[in-house]
Amino acid sequence: MINQVTLVGRLTRDPELNQTTEGTPVSHITLAVNRNFRNHNGEF
Repeated sequence: MINQVTLVGRLTRDPELNQTTEGTPVSHITLAVNRNFRNHNGEF
């Protein structure tokens, strides 16, 4: 079984590729996304 994730946004810096002590590759990314929010008055 394979899990699938779709992330939509902008990379804020270059992805970092590391390995665990067992040799499993792991990538670290920072993603910027737009999102709507309301203030304390309920306005967008």
